[in-house]
Amino acid sequence: MKGEITYDDENLRVYEIITNDDVFKENYNKITIKYNENDLIPIYIVNSYTYTFFGKGVRKFTHDAYTHSAISLDSSLNTLYSFNGANDKGYRGFSIESLKGYIQVSPLAEIYVGTLILTNNEYNIIKDHLNRLLENADKTSYAFSNIFNIVINRQSKENEFRMVCSQFVNSLLKFINVDASNKASSLTRPEDLRYSLNKRIFKVFEGYATDYDYRQTNRFVDKLKLMMRGKR
Repeated sequence: MKGEITYDDENLRVYEIITNDDVFKENYNKITIKYNENDLIPIYIVNSYTYTFFGKGVRKFTHDAYTHSAISLDSSLNTLYSFNGANDKGYRGFSIESLKGYIQVSPLAEIYVGTLILTNNEYNIIKDHLNRLLENADKTSYAFSNIFNIVINRQSKENEFRMVCSQFVNSLLKFINVDASNKASSLTRPEDLRYSLNKRIFKVFEGYATDYDYRQTNRFVDKLKLMMRGKR
């Protein structure tokens, strides 16, 4: 698949920014669900690494490229929902974040962005669960012990108010019958979401957060919508 390639010499990693139509040709057969005209609402999975002390600690245990996961309902990524060990207010639990915030933490912040297209009913289910967490944010907490459990592959008891970030994303998607990791939510790590085999999840962007362009994402999603309408 062709695209714009950039290199991070320090970590010897290759970032691919999707810029042309080849991805649509390659992924066309992944689209297996028939959609109505108004049932085409995108949401976004966002993995990140921002070089924080906490993130570095997680990476030391997991050895993964990304140490944090979130969900966004808009391509600008101005509002991201997640569970965090410590956000800018020192609060540990359900968290509202932003792409701008990641960049403020580190100009070298790295992100992966994936998208999936929902029906109206699925989108409303996601919003209802997010609203439930917003209303009960003071009851939520970050499940620090789950990080260790993930490393040793020991499943934890599911608790909607006590999770780690990738567990939150995976469990939220399971409410609409989308299994992004093929494993228990409590064992899901950001890398599982990045390399998800679920046919409804499409990679949109991977690279430095400062290089992310929501307009490019919108063009990508618009083409996906056209393809999906053509599958009816």
